[in-house]
Amino acid sequence: MTLLCWLLVRGRERALVTARALSDELARRQNVQKALEESEERWKFALEGAGDGVWDWHVADNKVYASSRWKEMLGYGQDELGDSLQEWEAHIHPEDLAQCYDGIRRHLEGETPIYVSEHRMRCKHGGYRWFLDRGMIIGRDENGKPLRVIGTHSDITERKAAERKLAENEARLRAVLETAVDAVIVIDAYGRIALFNPAAERIFGYHADEVLGCNVNLLMPEPYRSAHDGYLRRFMETGDARIIGIGREVVGRRKDGSQFPLDLAVGEMTVNGQRQFTGILRDISERKQAEALLKESESKLRLVMDNIAEVFWMADVDSEKTFYVSPGYERVWRHSCQELYDNPHSFFDAVHPDDRERVQANLATEKTGQPFECEFRIVWPDGTVRWIRDRGFPVPADSGPVKQYVGLAEDITELKRREQLEDELRIADAVAAERGQAEEKLRQQKERYQLLLNSIGKGIFGLDVQGRCTFCNPAGLTLLGYRHEADLVGKDIHCLIHHTLADGTPCDKERCEVRQALLTDEIIHGADDVFWRADGSSFFAEYWSYPQYENGEAIGAVVTFSDVTLHKEAEQSRLLAAKVFESSSEAILVTDSRNVIVSVNPAFTDITGYSAAEAIGQTPRILKSGRHDEAFYREMWSTLLKNGHWEGEIWDRRKNGEIYPSGPTSTPSRSPAGSPTSWRFFPTLPSARPARSISSGWPITTC
Repeated sequence: MTLLCWLLVRGRERALVTARALSDELARRQNVQKALEESEERWKFALEGAGDGVWDWHVADNKVYASSRWKEMLGYGQDELGDSLQEWEAHIHPEDLAQCYDGIRRHLEGETPIYVSEHRMRCKHGGYRWFLDRGMIIGRDENGKPLRVIGTHSDITERKAAERKLAENEARLRAVLETAVDAVIVIDAYGRIALFNPAAERIFGYHADEVLGCNVNLLMPEPYRSAHDGYLRRFMETGDARIIGIGREVVGRRKDGSQFPLDLAVGEMTVNGQRQFTGILRDISERKQAEALLKESESKLRLVMDNIAEVFWMADVDSEKTFYVSPGYERVWRHSCQELYDNPHSFFDAVHPDDRERVQANLATEKTGQPFECEFRIVWPDGTVRWIRDRGFPVPADSGPVKQYVGLAEDITELKRREQLEDELRIADAVAAERGQAEEKLRQQKERYQLLLNSIGKGIFGLDVQGRCTFCNPAGLTLLGYRHEADLVGKDIHCLIHHTLADGTPCDKERCEVRQALLTDEIIHGADDVFWRADGSSFFAEYWSYPQYENGEAIGAVVTFSDVTLHKEAEQSRLLAAKVFESSSEAILVTDSRNVIVSVNPAFTDITGYSAAEAIGQTPRILKSGRHDEAFYREMWSTLLKNGHWEGEIWDRRKNGEIYPSGPTSTPSRSPAGSPTSWRFFPTLPSARPARSISSGWPITTC
């Protein structure tokens, strides 16, 4: 009994101990749960305080509990969204749903430590915004299956827009670099090539893979290659920039070792804290060749214009001013060129009073833009009368009426005298026949005629009705390359001197212009045919064929001719000069001996802003920028007069006051009176572009 009582007491004590232990464990677990809930509240509060929404997914029942901030980011109130997984799925953009579920699956299966997804979600207003979801499993069952996933919800719409804009900018930049005509090369602070676009590959002959990481001096000839690193290092140490932001002409070296001229502009930038330099290069080989050809052509043209016997002139229609006249003017008019420049109408003062009305009518033709030809007389200061043939041609304008004319005036006094003598011979023959003194008169006239034939500088030969030569004067024999008149007399003149046209095609005898006077009874004039010499060579000939009559019947023709080959070449050169002057993309101004501007071309107006009317009569000082002192200009003129040309860099000022760089070339010439004049050429440079240096060099090497 005692034992039974003891056992009952001990059992009761053990039950009380067990009950107290269970009670303590329950209290402990309640405290842990409370602490856990408080901890979750704290981190949820912290995350929402940072602007992120919080979601809590209970995997077993597919319930998603979203924080008020999460719903607010979609534009909803606390009670406007359900807590089912389907509610979340309904707001995901259809195009993003698959990748969201794939991310969740991979995390639930243990492939990723956390779940991360960037996707679009539909907001309450119907539009979509980008969000970044991040979450992780925080609870599993005894079998390791996920029970609970908690995550955050961040609005990344602005970041996505910035990324899209950045991608568009990068694509645009890549397209520009790949399609640019100019080479673009980027180097780092050590001169190593970091970018080499397709245009650079084409210009230098290297593939980008061959040069990336190499020193840029690979593209330079000596001595610039060896000196480059030192110049770049000095710039990095001192910041003394001699090339950056300026641009200049340099010499490049291709992969095959050949050298060629380049225009290069260099800029500096900082990328990710690293200094880099960008060079934009353009191959100017063709431009340099064109400039050399133009300069050579201008020199030849000036040589021709200064030495031709005829007068080449260029005039402005509106102002009626002559802005160029060749030295031949002083020989033909016996007045100085400067006098014509000072007084554009001074040439008209020398016109014979009886011919002034006809000349005035031709001057009016210039207003119509039509070519003209006029013959008139002028009177020299000593009273001598000379005959002039003047021809003018309009210079086509880009738009609107013709603004300029070019022309050629020549002394035709000798031609007029021959025509007069021929008229006198015909009259003398008629008078002698009427008076019965035909034989004696004929003999006298023939002697006079022969004397004239022998003394006249132009060729003259006669034809009978069959086209056979009846005579040829000494000048004609010389021009045709024959020693004796007997070599021509009695022979078909067409077969000897006019059998082939200038283009090499045969000339039909029946259509021969020289013989047309025999067939049409008209005076025939030709200026575009060639005559053939005895040695087989040819020359351009201007000729007049006059029909001859006896007792009213045609008995033949007399043909006068001269070699106009040089005249043809000179005329072509003069026309070319006028065209070059007007159409050149390079600005050109011409000054007289007083340094007064007498002519500018359209390109000058485009570059400086001054019209021809505003510039002519001024001096180049209207372009003076104030950046150069008087010593600079004295040295320039000294070099110009000493060496015959000057090249260099000048900062000028446009009409609007803008200062800009130019790289002009000045070339002096002499007026017939011996006074110096000059032509000045300005390279056509974009106004936003810096001045280029005349000397060659590699820009980066002299940073």
